[in-house]
Amino acid sequence: MTLKQVTTKQQLLDEIKSERKKFLDILARVDNEQMDVAGVQGDWSVKDILAHVAFWEESCAHWLFELNRGRTPAMPAEGMTWDDIDRLNDQKAAEFKNMSVDQAVADFYYAHNHLLYILETLTEEELFAERHNWYPDEFGKTLWGLTAANTFWHYQEHYQAIEQWLNRVEQKK
Repeated sequence: MTLKQVTTKQQLLDEIKSERKKFLDILARVDNEQMDVAGVQGDWSVKDILAHVAFWEESCAHWLFELNRGRTPAMPAEGMTWDDIDRLNDQKAAEFKNMSVDQAVADFYYAHNHLLYILETLTEEELFAERHNWYPDEFGKTLWGLTAANTFWHYQEHYQAIEQWLNRVEQKK
């Protein structure tokens, strides 16, 4: 997957909106009975994917808020490094198994709107200044890179998996 680069705040917001729409268009094809069926991406269901995306968007909103105020939050989580990302995702996935579909959907929308609210408070200069050294190199040292990694770059990975799964399900009918 090619990681699209942006150079302005408006491009960042537009790319988030565009990729989010693609995600929502795929989700519109998922019926309620399918939401909690395992095996969509690994052993995850669509519900698990929505909870996962919500977790990372909410984390990103928190990090942006803290980083832009000169504080360094625990990233990706307290007591973990980016080398622990698979372990963190596994821990969160175990928590998501007990979550209702309605809660996962609500969190998916809430986290996104919260992140957009935080993004609106940031200036273009704040988003694009290379001033941080707390994230893996492939995502750069900017707040926009952190945001892209947890929004439109991240969406693609998951909505494509859901679409492939749906296509397999529909072919079996």
